[in-house]
Amino acid sequence: MKKVLLIILCIILLLVSCTNESNVDSISNEDKEIAIAIWEKDYYDGHIDDMPYFHDVCKYDDIKDIKVKFDIIKGDTYEEFLDNINVKLYLDKGPTLIYISYKPYYYQMFKEKGIAKKVDHNMIPNINNIYDFYLEEEIYFVPIGAYYICTSFNKAQIEKLDIEIPGFNLTINEYYDIRKKWVEYNAPIEISWSDVEDIVRIRLDNINIFSEDYKAINIDTKIMRESIKTMKKEIYSGKYILPNDFTYEDYYKACFDFSHQERSKYEEFRTKGMTAYYLTFSADNGLKTSSMKSGVIDNRVIFPNVEHPKYNVDLGGFIVNKNGKNKELGYKFLNRLLEEEFQMKMYEGQYMYAPVIKTVEDDIEKIESKQGLEPEIMELKNYIYDKMEKGEIQPRLYTNDRTLKTFNLRRKLYKDLFKFIFTEEEYSVEELSRKLKELEDRYSVYLNE
Repeated sequence: MKKVLLIILCIILLLVSCTNESNVDSISNEDKEIAIAIWEKDYYDGHIDDMPYFHDVCKYDDIKDIKVKFDIIKGDTYEEFLDNINVKLYLDKGPTLIYISYKPYYYQMFKEKGIAKKVDHNMIPNINNIYDFYLEEEIYFVPIGAYYICTSFNKAQIEKLDIEIPGFNLTINEYYDIRKKWVEYNAPIEISWSDVEDIVRIRLDNINIFSEDYKAINIDTKIMRESIKTMKKEIYSGKYILPNDFTYEDYYKACFDFSHQERSKYEEFRTKGMTAYYLTFSADNGLKTSSMKSGVIDNRVIFPNVEHPKYNVDLGGFIVNKNGKNKELGYKFLNRLLEEEFQMKMYEGQYMYAPVIKTVEDDIEKIESKQGLEPEIMELKNYIYDKMEKGEIQPRLYTNDRTLKTFNLRRKLYKDLFKFIFTEEEYSVEELSRKLKELEDRYSVYLNE
């Protein structure tokens, strides 16, 4: 009788071990495939853009049998991408993983609709190694790399202005004070698309147009009316050389309609400001010292981002599709992406992302000490990490202001206000208020659809 009970117990233990979801050995070799859904704009030459070393992870012995298939989702816009991917996400055995790029305006929608599967360290053990400030309390998104856009001034231009270089606490108002002095010093300058970005978009992005619960939008406000007046006054101040034949429609096409038949005319407008005398440069990833070596700061003065001081960390990573096939293989694959070896490839390579795990800190510090990096670079990196630890700088991914609807509304506002800013027609306070109220009503309907 004891022998019979022992045999029964062994059979039960064997069955339990074979049915455990984490046991991938029971999957036949031909079924060991994961599919990664990815927008065509994030896919380049057979790999994920900005992660060209991605396939290296497949060389590990324990997962080299996993076949990685990319499901390329077509779409010229976010909306087209979402329409095309939605067809696949509710199918049984759909894509295993969905790649979320550093402009993740659709992550919140995937989460709210129940597409993103909640994961934890039991499924993906290396999640424990990720910095806490890159994760939500409940994890539906697995970050693989991080990017922080700095503000970068042309050092030669700053020195000409004979001003005291501000510290890392540079504010948006101080930025505009410096820009104003630079314009006055070089005036008149030929206005370009980059000037329009500075004068219009950055100012608009720093005006809070949403209610706290993001269910209402407020455009017909005193600060908006005064900002429109300020922007228009700046453009027509005489400090800029304006194209003689440009109308409001031409400015609009130059900034938004890249497919216009007279594109060469507008390309000149877009590239005109990119010369040696220009005030700002595109900046590097402040989290990644390896991208700021080789004399990068010789001609730059780099600061933390002034456009979005709090929410300006971009993350690249994946969500696990709740209806995806071979999810257990997906967990194993993501776990490998969070291994120290792969994360160090991101640091050492000339790519966009910085590592997201804290267990490579010592290795990075050893490399930094050998490279003899400029003190300013190290100070900037430490400043940003300290702010993230304190919650004063946070990922944009998890905020309500980074949904597709809020993104579209800010883009619509940017476009719609061009008429008031670039037209030579003068609007009274009452007329402008009425026009803004019309936009506000139209946007409110869209926001609550």
